[in-house]
Amino acid sequence: MSRKPEKILKTRFKIKPPDQTKLLRVVSVIICIAAIGIFVVCATLSIQSFIDFLPQTVVEESSEQEEESSSDSEQNLDEKLLTLVNSSSALPDDYIADIVEYDGIEMDACLTEALGDMLEAALLDGIAMEVIEGYISYEEQERLHSAEVDRLMTDEGYTSEAAEELAQATVPSAGYAEAQTGLSLRLVGADGTEDEEVYKWLSRNGYKYGFILRYPEDKTDETEHDADTGLYRYVGTDYATKMLTLGMCLEEYVAYLDSR
Repeated sequence: MSRKPEKILKTRFKIKPPDQTKLLRVVSVIICIAAIGIFVVCATLSIQSFIDFLPQTVVEESSEQEEESSSDSEQNLDEKLLTLVNSSSALPDDYIADIVEYDGIEMDACLTEALGDMLEAALLDGIAMEVIEGYISYEEQERLHSAEVDRLMTDEGYTSEAAEELAQATVPSAGYAEAQTGLSLRLVGADGTEDEEVYKWLSRNGYKYGFILRYPEDKTDETEHDADTGLYRYVGTDYATKMLTLGMCLEEYVAYLDSR
């Protein structure tokens, strides 16, 4: 008996093309999500960069301001240390002496540390010295000058004009006196009197601590003042060293700098 062939049912599936509108929506959503992600990442990086940059900027600006302030301070100190006062050069109207007391003597604060170091070094070398004069106010200087003029007129018979001129070379009138700077000191031996050993030590070592002899014996024409072995002026170590090297007094060194 012959077998009937099996019937095979063949079903054909018709694939329906995707809905274009839905596809566009999906793609749009994906793009939006990606864009939002990129935005979030970029925003995070920008904020972090700003946070990192801000402190650095503040530090840099603060550092620059400190450097400028330090530079201005150094410049002001340099100008102060080289302030020139003599019978023909008055103390500047804007000059400010930062007066403090050191062992009972008034002086500018900028020199106290150097003075202490110098006195200690001298003592280690067997030289004892002390300060007996420092800053003098305008009023006190005027009183001292008037007293000297009166003395010259009364005791030595000078006319008022001649006495005034002579006094200017020893006890200048107020406004023209070195002592008003607060940077000059009168140094003597431990017994309060002039001591040759003290002055020898100072001539060899004073500059190391910023001190110069204000009125050298061979510079009276330049300083317009009689020689004075005990009056020392603080100008700072750098300037004191340069003046010693060049063999100049303060008047000569200031003129030298002005000519450059």
